[in-house]
Amino acid sequence: PMFTEFADRREYCDYVTGANSNSFAVREVCELMLGLMNSYADVVESRVARDARYEGYFKIRQATGTRLYGQEDETIVLRDR
Repeated sequence: PMFTEFADRREYCDYVTGANSNSFAVREVCELMLGLMNSYADVVESRVARDARYEGYFKIRQATGTRLYGQEDETIVLRDR
């Protein structure tokens, strides 16, 4: 809470999530962006219906491998799982 107040007072950020880092903060920001693009309802309805548009997205998502990166000294490196 202190860091959030510090960053807010000094205007270091435009938005602070209501979630902790391990409590869906990324999802909150994604939902915010969808809302700002006026796409939130369409995206959620597509997901719930599992329509062709969502199935196409899901197929691509499942085919995409996850990569884990880390830092060693001053270099960003790809790590083994």
